[in-house]
Amino acid sequence: MPLITVAILFVLVGIPVIFVVLQAVFPGLGEGSMREPMSAFIAVAQDPRLGPLISNTFGIGIGIGIGIGIALLSGLLGITLGTLRGLFHIPCARVWDLLFLIPFLIPPYISALSWMLALQARGYLEQIFSFKFNALLFSLPGMAIVMALNIFLVVYFAVSRSMASHGGRLADVARVHGAGPWAAFFRITLPLALPAIAASCLLTFALAIEEYGVPAAIGPHAGIQALTTGIEQHLADWPIDLSGAVVLSLLLVALALTAYTVQRALTAGKDVGTITGKPAAIVIRDPGRWTLPFVTLFFGVAVIAVGIPVSAMLVTAFSGTLYGGLSADNVTLRHFSAVLNNQNQALSALLSSMGLASGTALLTGVVGTLVAWLVTVRGVRGAALLDGLSLLPVALPGIVVGVGLILAWNRSFGQLRPTTPGRFSCWRTVACCCLIPSAM
Repeated sequence: MPLITVAILFVLVGIPVIFVVLQAVFPGLGEGSMREPMSAFIAVAQDPRLGPLISNTFGIGIGIGIGIGIALLSGLLGITLGTLRGLFHIPCARVWDLLFLIPFLIPPYISALSWMLALQARGYLEQIFSFKFNALLFSLPGMAIVMALNIFLVVYFAVSRSMASHGGRLADVARVHGAGPWAAFFRITLPLALPAIAASCLLTFALAIEEYGVPAAIGPHAGIQALTTGIEQHLADWPIDLSGAVVLSLLLVALALTAYTVQRALTAGKDVGTITGKPAAIVIRDPGRWTLPFVTLFFGVAVIAVGIPVSAMLVTAFSGTLYGGLSADNVTLRHFSAVLNNQNQALSALLSSMGLASGTALLTGVVGTLVAWLVTVRGVRGAALLDGLSLLPVALPGIVVGVGLILAWNRSFGQLRPTTPGRFSCWRTVACCCLIPSAM
């Protein structure tokens, strides 16, 4: 059984990653040639667009020199709201959790289009309140703000659960022994939550640099390109430069690994654990006179992060035309009718997405459960290899995994029907289950 599992993981994960590296080293691999090794690295290094691509991507990730970055803004929002959610009894707390989850569930490209409809010149906010945010939206800080509002909940949930688990109870113990409220927070509660904060901020950075939807939608209007959009251009624009796309993909991996190394260095020796012999109750305080300010803060973030893009989507869905503006005469249901009547194959596309999602969930559940059982329960020999192979897709940016799948399965041995190479083959459908850790 372990050998079979390793073979499955190698086919689904190992082969695409190997092809990414081979294509970068040997640009002529697709033609069966190994001539001019490493020439793709030289070509990319000499490309004058490389510097702006890396600086924009790195800036989008951490915000050095370009204003508020995604990791910083996500950390600010997530740590603040997560601390309040974990340590205090916030009215309608579960409602706020659900609301903050909505932007994360919206596809980034659709979210970016919604923000554009709301904030661009003659957008919905300008029509209603005369607010002008066009210049801010179509800028690097504007892109960072939009992306941070989509993913800050990663930090929010991690911090709130960590704070609620042990921070409040142990802080009360410190208070009993004479510590002040702020001393108890910075000496007890915050150090206990530091691993969760560091891990979640690293995850937001990784999500930021591998993001494609927002840079693709907003970036062209602002004259900004990131590594992800650069990779897409190498794959979409003629002549197709597959090797260049792969080299940029490896640079994206290098950025993610750099962030991981820095995070490990900053948190080394700072992990704090607790030892107890029995379960302890979660201690949540009543905020008292701070209830209204706390609820106002949660409400304000929900209005900005959820209300604006979702309202823009709903208004657009019920509008006959965009140029018709916000008027009763422009309200229509014909877009919903077109979807239900399968015009432009919209319903077929929706059903295809549901089918692929269901198949992927089933396959990841089966293979992920098998890997988890072998690694944690059986403790088989080679458990580290199984664990590493299963976590590899999460360690790599999603677009890199996509490039690997193209390289590996867009070949004759990956096609069940060679006469229709444009179709999404059975092998590529099965390869969707490479994101196994989501099931673990």
